[in-house]
Amino acid sequence: MGNWYDRPSETQRPVSRRIKIGRMHVVTFRVPTGAYNSHQPARGTDVSAIPYFVKLGIVGITNFGARVSGCEIGRKYEDGTCDMAVTVIEPLAYT
Repeated sequence: MGNWYDRPSETQRPVSRRIKIGRMHVVTFRVPTGAYNSHQPARGTDVSAIPYFVKLGIVGITNFGARVSGCEIGRKYEDGTCDMAVTVIEPLAYT
């Protein structure tokens, strides 16, 4: 089946905004509908070394990285897949 991050959405671009400690990103992936229950990223997962996030420049700061804050299931498709929006907090400074 692969990993949840193997298939980025082709229709929805990543959205980023500045927050007090850095940036918050929402990145959408297309996953099998059943995968959401068993393969969703856990809160706190460091994604800073995953090639797709590196390509987007979401790498965070040394020794902390960029961490999953949460995820939501979105639109479901007839082919048995659905959109999963993953929210990532990327700290850029220590507070």
